[in-house]
Amino acid sequence: MLLGALGAAWLWHQATGTHQVVYVAQPLEVGQEITAGDLTTVSVGRIPHVQTVSGDELNALIGQEATVALPEGTLLPAGVIGDVPLDEGESQLGLRLASGRIPTTGLHPGSPVLAVTLPDPALVQPQEESLTTEAVIVADDEWADLTVTEARVITAPVRDEDGISWIVDVAVPDGAAADLARLAATDRVALVLDGE
Repeated sequence: MLLGALGAAWLWHQATGTHQVVYVAQPLEVGQEITAGDLTTVSVGRIPHVQTVSGDELNALIGQEATVALPEGTLLPAGVIGDVPLDEGESQLGLRLASGRIPTTGLHPGSPVLAVTLPDPALVQPQEESLTTEAVIVADDEWADLTVTEARVITAPVRDEDGISWIVDVAVPDGAAADLARLAATDRVALVLDGE
C-alpha cells in the first residue's frame, strides 16, 4: 500500500507540477538576432504534446537568430532559433560585394533577394558626350547574357576587413551556384532586395 501511495503521489506531481520554459517577451522577425530582452522564462504546468524550450537554455539562445516569426506572448517552440536552413535543391554561396552592389538595410536571414549578374567590364565602353559628362555604352549582346536568380539570405551582411565590401551568405538553386560563384569572383554580381 505504501508503494502504491508513493507511486500515486509521483504521478500526481508529474501531472500537476510546474517547470520553467522560455517565453517570447518581444515580437521577433525572421532572422532577427535574439537579445536579452526578447525572451524570458515562465512557469507552466505539464502540457502534453507541446514541445517547449526549457528555461535552462535561455542564456544559450541570446545572440542566435529566429528562423520563423515569433509573436509576443507565446511559449517558444522547440527548433525555431538558430541558422536559417537550406531547402532541398539549394546551395549556400558566400559573396563579397562592393558597396553599391548590396542594399544597406533590410537584409536579414530569410530575406528574399535577387542575385543579378552584371555586364563584363571589358565590354563597357565610355563614350564622351561633352567636356564634362560621359555615357556608358554596353553592347546589346552583353545585356542578353544577364541573369536574375531568386535567392535567400542565410547570414546577415557584415563589413569586410577592408571597410568597403560586404560579406553575405545566400541560398541559391543548385544549378545556379557555380555560375554565380564564378561571376562574383570577377565582381559581376549584385543583390536586390525582393519586395514581394
